[in-house]
Order: sequence, then C-alpha cells, then structure tokens
Amino acid sequence: MAKRQNAAQEMFKHVARQRESGMTIANYAKQIGITTTKLQYWIRKFNAREAVKDSGMKFIDLSSFGADPDSLKEEASKVKRRNPQITVTLPNGVCVKIY
Repeated sequence: MAKRQNAAQEMFKHVARQRESGMTIANYAKQIGITTTKLQYWIRKFNAREAVKDSGMKFIDLSSFGADPDSLKEEASKVKRRNPQITVTLPNGVCVKIY
C-alpha cells in the first residue's frame, strides 16, 4: 500500500513539473522515460483529485457589505413569495434558483 502511495506521489510530482515546464505531454513523458498514455492517465487522476478539493461550498458573508441582518431576513421572506426566473436542477440533486 505504501509503495502505491509513493508511486502516486511521484507521478503527481511529474504532472506538476510537466505543467511548470511548459513542455508538451509527449516531450515530457519521453524525457522521463514513460509513455505519453501513462502521463495522460496521471494527469486525469491529478485533475480529478484537484476537482474534489475545490468542490466545497463557499459562502459570502453579506455583513462585509454593510448589510443589516434584519433587512436580509426581510429580503429573504420577499424572495420566498416570488417565483424563480430560472431553476436548474443538477444530477446530484442540487437545485439552483435565480430570482
């Protein structure tokens, strides 16, 4: 198991180095002695891992804009009474409504 983790870490280092170098995937793979296909596979795994890291929800603190919390509650109640102009339901069940 540790051997696999070390191999993955090593390949992720190569993905980062390839990006920093500005070389094409084919040229970088040739330089380090692996196939282009193998490097592309590790790039896909690296991108998937990065996407998971970035998928956390982010909130905007409206108080930083000088908004009064009571007025925000009042505005929220108004929004509940209106119909959304656009509703998008994602495959994972998340529903985004734009008023």
